[in-house]
Amino acid sequence: MGSVSNSIDTQWYEDGSATVYGRLTAADATGISVVGQGKCLKQADLSSITFKTFDEADPDTIVNSGTVTIASSIFDTLQTSTDDPAWPFDLGFNFRHTLAPANFPTGDKTYVVEYKITTTGGSVGWAVFRGQAMGMHTS
Repeated sequence: MGSVSNSIDTQWYEDGSATVYGRLTAADATGISVVGQGKCLKQADLSSITFKTFDEADPDTIVNSGTVTIASSIFDTLQTSTDDPAWPFDLGFNFRHTLAPANFPTGDKTYVVEYKITTTGGSVGWAVFRGQAMGMHTS
């Protein structure tokens, strides 16, 4: 699977929701081809997406976990900044997921969110987002 081969650095906010975006690809996907990445995943290509959030300083402890609803998080066509102004790149995204505040309970810690992506063909890939949670005085 071509998903994300390395972690994407970002910033979280203590006790805040966070929306992550990505362009997920796989060899057994049926979407359009992206040069150097593979074919974009479509909803019908997937059997499951799950995630786990870890405190990077204590990677053996799961902070939060869950299942991603494919129908609302995977797009069969690439979305662009016209579809969602938060996406700043020319080439679009096909994955958008909002994480609950429970994933980032403490400020000034680095959290890693690992998405496990399983296709209907049996391939397993990962999308990884990593960033420090900015502490909030009112949290």
